[in-house]
Amino acid sequence: MKIAAKLLLAFGFVNLLILLSAVLIHHQQNKIGASEQALMHQALPALQRDEASQKALVATVSALRGYLILGEDPGQAQRLKQEWQAAWQLIEGQTMAPALGERLAAFKLSQQQLWELAHTDDNLPAHTLMLQEAGPLAEAALDQLQSFTNEEVASEESQLSGDRRRLLKQVGDAYNGLSNALSALRDYLISGEGDYRQKYQDYYQFHRQRVAEIKGQAADFTEAQKRLWDLFEEMSTPFSDLVEQVIAKRQAPDWNRANYLMAKEIEPALQELAAQLAEQVSQTHAEVERMGVQMDGASSRIRTMLLVSTLAVLLLSTLVALWISRHLTTDIRLLERRASLVASGCLPAEPLPLHRRDELGGLTGSLNQMSAQLRQLVADIQEAVNRVRALVVT
Repeated sequence: MKIAAKLLLAFGFVNLLILLSAVLIHHQQNKIGASEQALMHQALPALQRDEASQKALVATVSALRGYLILGEDPGQAQRLKQEWQAAWQLIEGQTMAPALGERLAAFKLSQQQLWELAHTDDNLPAHTLMLQEAGPLAEAALDQLQSFTNEEVASEESQLSGDRRRLLKQVGDAYNGLSNALSALRDYLISGEGDYRQKYQDYYQFHRQRVAEIKGQAADFTEAQKRLWDLFEEMSTPFSDLVEQVIAKRQAPDWNRANYLMAKEIEPALQELAAQLAEQVSQTHAEVERMGVQMDGASSRIRTMLLVSTLAVLLLSTLVALWISRHLTTDIRLLERRASLVASGCLPAEPLPLHRRDELGGLTGSLNQMSAQLRQLVADIQEAVNRVRALVVT
């Protein structure tokens, strides 16, 4: 093999090593690029989406709580409704998993039910029954007792016997008992405290006692008082049943249906959804960290490959240079010494060893042939001189 081919082969191997390093580095760069694209276009947007949905979900419940407290003010109600709608628009604008999307839709439906229920007559059934039925009946019964008293007071005091005066006092006591019972019942509806319920029962029991005493004197009623008393009994008879219903509704766990819906459905659902979103956020965080580790690992491998390939190229280049230096210069020195001997007139009989097939091998062969021809030429000349000398002698 010629020297040029050997040199080309050696440096070609160096170039191949450099090319292999470049390919490996390019592969790692592609992995970094792919991880970066996934991070920028998938993981980070998903993380931002989940965190924004988490905050918006809490904002919807906060708006509902505010509406339960401030919703009677139209301005506040409108503001809170807008905040609630804006939060849901943000949530619904995100891409969610089908199962999570269904749960969010059900959660929104529950919240819509609360919006429609709060601050309506259906929200507080005990209060509504009191305001629309039991309360008006009690007020009408009180009016009849007041009219009964007015009818009695219209008589001249000199005409009022002891029984009539006692009747007047009993009617007044019945009026006060019912009025106080009605006030205690309203306080109970507001606070729900058992003391107010007991006060109502005590006042109403006192009222019923006075009513029974008044009925015992029905024979002393005037015609007008009889009519008023009939009206009073007509109003007061269903009142007791209605009050029992009012108290039963107030004692029920869902006496405030909006608050009950908030406590039993919306807040537990919020906790579950928030936990699910938090888990998704954690998973996305882990995915982002995994991609970061992959990118760091690829960058580290690139640095390692650059260092290894640089050292390998330097080492291989040095070895090639040493090999060329030792392999070529040894034969060149032999040729130089043999040429010096030939130039000085010394023609060694032993030819140079011929173990190469490149240019130096050809040069060695030519030098050996030249030396052999010169020896033959010198021998021929010496032989001719000897013949001439022999002729001259003879």
